[in-house]
Amino acid sequence: MMPIPITMATVALLGLGARPTAAQEWESRPTREREDVHLRNDCRLAVQVLTHGQPATKREWALDTIDQCDESGPPVLARMWRQVAADSASVGHMVYRSVRLRDQRVYDVVFDIARDPSVPALKRAAALYLLGRWAHPGFSLPFRQFFAPDYEPAEWRGGVSGVTFSFIDHDTQHPGAKPLPETIKADVLRLARGIAANDPNYRLRATADLFVKTIPK
Repeated sequence: MMPIPITMATVALLGLGARPTAAQEWESRPTREREDVHLRNDCRLAVQVLTHGQPATKREWALDTIDQCDESGPPVLARMWRQVAADSASVGHMVYRSVRLRDQRVYDVVFDIARDPSVPALKRAAALYLLGRWAHPGFSLPFRQFFAPDYEPAEWRGGVSGVTFSFIDHDTQHPGAKPLPETIKADVLRLARGIAANDPNYRLRATADLFVKTIPK
């Protein structure tokens, strides 16, 4: 049998054929949930409670646990974001439950909520707040002031005077099994600029305008 010549092109093609896809790469990454049996068992129960509602006595525990589940938690949080009511308390709880887990499966849903004009403005503003926390940990967009009952659009003239800001010193976040995109800050800024320029809701426009002007570049 004649030997088959190995050329650089052959090597390159072999290398390309052996390279795992992005999905294969993140699915094979070690995660805390895979490596910690106790956490894995907790996460299995938390997913069950938040998906099926049983046992009901475990709901608060499950809510406190789900953001530690870097593999199974994101699909649950994504579904909860789709379903959450558009009131201040409910969206505030969702931000709190989601912010520590940096996973693209939640990010994609939250990003879609922020840009969807059919979603109530307060829920979109909360989604934008969460995107800001992920894009620049510690950045805390004070969006609720624009949704106060007595807020008038004339109060916002594109400046930042009179706006109360806070920056979170220890904004602890950890990666999910599918990390956030490297372009997150640029993508979120582009989204916020579009909302600030074109959204029909004046409260959300003010929120997005403040976002663009104040997020650290």
